[in-house]
Amino acid sequence: MLKNESLSVNRIEVLGIPCIVIKEKKAKGKLPTVFLYHGWSSQKENHTMFGETLALYGYMVIIPDALYHGERGSLNYDDATMAAKHFWEIVFNNIEESEKLIKMAVEELGADEKNMALLGHSMGGFSAAGIFTKHPEIKTVININGSFAYEKAEKLFLKAAEGFTVPKEHLEELRSYDPTSHKESFNLRPILMLHGEADAIVPIESQEYFYNEILEYYKEAPEKLEFTKVPRLNHYITIGMVEDTINWFNNHLMHK
Repeated sequence: MLKNESLSVNRIEVLGIPCIVIKEKKAKGKLPTVFLYHGWSSQKENHTMFGETLALYGYMVIIPDALYHGERGSLNYDDATMAAKHFWEIVFNNIEESEKLIKMAVEELGADEKNMALLGHSMGGFSAAGIFTKHPEIKTVININGSFAYEKAEKLFLKAAEGFTVPKEHLEELRSYDPTSHKESFNLRPILMLHGEADAIVPIESQEYFYNEILEYYKEAPEKLEFTKVPRLNHYITIGMVEDTINWFNNHLMHK
């Protein structure tokens, strides 16, 4: 594994949540902070290089393990019934756990409470969207190959894969957490969506649906809402997406 001597990469645990924290060794004072959420079947270590790249631009990056992932256990991720049973459970859990994660980052790790952002890929994009909805103090969010439209995405999942369904006990939760139902909470905060047009895992249609729903709310500040579609791209993160992420944070997340 490549190592950058200018960065510190440490494992911490926040009330049972294993995390990786990445920042410049020379960093002092309060830092603009990015909470980075991984996808289904992944783990925090898989996004370390992405986090290190962001840290080189002056950000502190905090990457938590999701429930049933990494140090928090495992599932048969290729089994559609496991996804049906646990996908939304994990997303909702990430949203609920974000409260203590954000609090700890500000109080103990030196996160700048006025300059915090969310970044997520796939399931992590769903999580970042929900956390952004719940936390008005978060300044901006980037959603890669995920979705803000929970109910719309679920309908597409059902259409694409047999066995992928929402347990009855989660149906009301799905509606209550769905960012599309809480458009007023965004309050013109900057949103960037990056998505492959050929995504076979999380169909781009759900993000298109959300974008069309939210567009009217951003008519006074259209530069704060961006939806980039990558032609012919399946469910992957590209170098171009990393570049777009850096540029977006540099423009919308203040540096000291």
